[in-house]
Amino acid sequence: MHQADSAPCRNTKYATKLPALLLLFAGLVFSTAGLAENPAGVVKFARGDVTIETGTGDSREAEKDGELMQGELVVTGVDSLAVILLNDESRLVIRPDSEFRVSRLVTSDDDEGDSSNQSAVLNLLRGGVRLVTGLIARLNPAGYRLNTPVATIGIRGTEFNTRLCDADCAAEESELRGDDAAGAIEQGLYVNVDDGEVFLLNFGVVEPLDLSVGESGYVADLNTAPVTLDAVPAFLALDRIPSPGALDFDDIEIPDIDLEVGAGDAAAAAAGAVTAAAAAAAAVIPASEEEAAVIPASEEEAAVIPAGAEEAAVLDVTGTYEIDDIDYSSTLPIADRRLFFGSSPDIEFALRQDGNEIRGDFDGDREGEIFAGKIDGNVIEIEFTLEARGGELKDGTATLTVDDDGNLSGEFRIRDRARGIVRGMWTLEKAGVEAAAVAATSEAAAAIRDIAGTYEIDDIDYSSTLPIADRRLFFGSSPDIEFILTQQADNIRGEFDGDREGEIFAGKIDGNVVEIEFTLEARGGELKDGAATLTVDDDGNLSGDFWIRDPAKGVIRGLWTLEKTD
Repeated sequence: MHQADSAPCRNTKYATKLPALLLLFAGLVFSTAGLAENPAGVVKFARGDVTIETGTGDSREAEKDGELMQGELVVTGVDSLAVILLNDESRLVIRPDSEFRVSRLVTSDDDEGDSSNQSAVLNLLRGGVRLVTGLIARLNPAGYRLNTPVATIGIRGTEFNTRLCDADCAAEESELRGDDAAGAIEQGLYVNVDDGEVFLLNFGVVEPLDLSVGESGYVADLNTAPVTLDAVPAFLALDRIPSPGALDFDDIEIPDIDLEVGAGDAAAAAAGAVTAAAAAAAAVIPASEEEAAVIPASEEEAAVIPAGAEEAAVLDVTGTYEIDDIDYSSTLPIADRRLFFGSSPDIEFALRQDGNEIRGDFDGDREGEIFAGKIDGNVIEIEFTLEARGGELKDGTATLTVDDDGNLSGEFRIRDRARGIVRGMWTLEKAGVEAAAVAATSEAAAAIRDIAGTYEIDDIDYSSTLPIADRRLFFGSSPDIEFILTQQADNIRGEFDGDREGEIFAGKIDGNVVEIEFTLEARGGELKDGAATLTVDDDGNLSGDFWIRDPAKGVIRGLWTLEKTD
């Protein structure tokens, strides 16, 4: 039997094709010897029979929070799966009966700060994987590849689902849509794009085949050109393997359900073929049970308000609302979980109501659309897309309660494919409902402590376990950096000047506590995101925790002491 990547391939159908594929992508695939000491990521969840095989033939059982090294092979058994977080923040779910390897993962720039050195070479030898790409795909998409026995999948920053099918996929398609549909499912590689773009390349083409959101592709073998499918196969569109973008990587919970298709899935597919457009629309709805669609699916649940006279009793929530307060429940770093709102968001919710149906949009610092929603009594459930910093739209849901004054409060969940699920509590104040409250706010604003001025870093104490050379990437051992803070009411803005430059783009003061978000220049000039929580002492100086997220090195943490100089 032929060998691939120094480990046996258990799929005899593809085994003879692997050597040719390795020659085709010789610049990307190489021996795993010498990689055993290079970490690739962490196992975040494992169910059933999941083992990790080393290049020397040893194996171990996969455990939660266990390290995965470059060159090691992840093997999942029947009705088993593994969830992996790679060091570049790529997130993936390895489906049952699969073999997957991280052959190479380079997450650091070269000596001149060039990101083109960063690369990821992943190998799917058998089975399937659902993947959300991370930082490498954003910084150097040309360096990110998933190799399979019949084609390489090039990544342009994306989320996709791919399977190497034998008879298993046709059997699932038959269960879902009948024997006629199953007859069109052949052995080979199937790919469906949930977000972003991918391309397929093998010996059968000169130019790669591009696939965009909602499109599916098929590759029969190494020498046959990839093709775009007219419809997304049901075994992909209705996959029971959860999308990594729908999982909270701080606390992964996957319902203990049968991972194979069943009668319930078949009923969902009975209406006919699943089109590419329908699959793209379905991708908006998070896949996990907790993040299920907020709009009731059953007929009896949909009848929230009985037809007739009682419909007139529906509470009217039409109007404009402003975010009054946000309390984050996520354990993600502050810079990540505040990607949407910052610490002092200026965002309006404009709600429109027709019966018990809710629609609307966001305006202000972030724009977006409330594209689905319902009100039942004094409870509102909405689905929306919201702009993140940088302009990319993300999917979210919220469950809000209307109080006696017409204000809204409740839980929101926003799915960011690179970072996980951002969670928290909103308090939304209806514009103009309480003049007394506005007056009280104005009075409180007058008493806010003034911290505008210039500050210098007096001391830094690093709490990171990163090497000194890494964690001092921003400040060195004796930084000459000034913080210039400006203030309007309780809103804080400012900039850094001196050895490193940057911007404090969001901030808030509450009592004697200051929370800021910023971008700061690292050595080499690249800007990184950060956040800090600081306390004002009796002399007007600041001290407290800071976090800076460096994609290549991790989160740099420590304590600042900032002395006011004017």
